Amino acid sequence: MRRREWVGVFVLISTVPFVAGMGHSAEAKPAWQIEWEKTLEAARKEGKVVKIFVNWLLSREGQEAYGEAMKASTRRVDVDTHWLVDHGVRAAKDFLTLEEYHRVRNHLEDKYTKVRVPAAKFAEEILK
Repeated sequence: MRRREWVGVFVLISTVPFVAGMGHSAEAKPAWQIEWEKTLEAARKEGKVVKIFVNWLLSREGQEAYGEAMKASTRRVDVDTHWLVDHGVRAAKDFLTLEEYHRVRNHLEDKYTKVRVPAAKFAEEILK
């Protein structure tokens, strides 16, 4: 399968949460939704297909295809992301040393529990 076909498959699979939540109304389901639900049920039965897709998505080739399609960086260091600068994205792995990254990062649990939670409590206290 070519890269664009894999990206198309990824886009289809990524819409599952949105489609799955639509079937709760009392209205009749549109034909496309009925067909989509049949496709999802067949995919559930074919669990190996999902495993193959996820393995490909996490591979170097898959990360390159996903990055190109979504204009997003990857954490894989073997995937070139310098081209993202043209799209206004600077991948941390391309511009920061490991020490700089750990100094400025604020999205992991240790920063949340050591910085964000105490800051929120302090803000609540002074705003009372």
